[in-house]
Amino acid sequence: METIADNMDKFVMTEDDALRIFRSIRWANGIYCPKCKSFHVHGKGVRGKSARYQCPKCGNNFSDFTDTPFEYSKISFGKILYIFVHINTKSISQLAKELKLHRNTIGRYHKRIREYLLKNHDQPTFNGEIEIDEAYIIAGEKGIKKTQ
Repeated sequence: METIADNMDKFVMTEDDALRIFRSIRWANGIYCPKCKSFHVHGKGVRGKSARYQCPKCGNNFSDFTDTPFEYSKISFGKILYIFVHINTKSISQLAKELKLHRNTIGRYHKRIREYLLKNHDQPTFNGEIEIDEAYIIAGEKGIKKTQ
């Protein structure tokens, strides 16, 4: 019987497709310098798996992955995208088995992604009327003294 791990090439995107998706999200408003936020940048070709750029305004050299949790990544971006998509639905051990990577490798990427999302999220702002219900959760009766 075949398992998901045996057929991962069907579930993991090709490197080119994964990078195309990443670039369309990362540079949705156009390529800009992460240091000075200038949109006037020059392409410097591709090195490894990411495109390189230079900002003439501040002289900063950067790539598609600069200031992202994937900056010094050594595994394929298709596998990273698979981890990202399944970060809340699969365990680290399960992802490691499916991707044929060491548990510690998956754990590192899992931690990088979570920390990046926590550090770079915007606090939600609410407008108008908001209704919140109360929730009482009893986890058990351990530690509660019996009176009878």
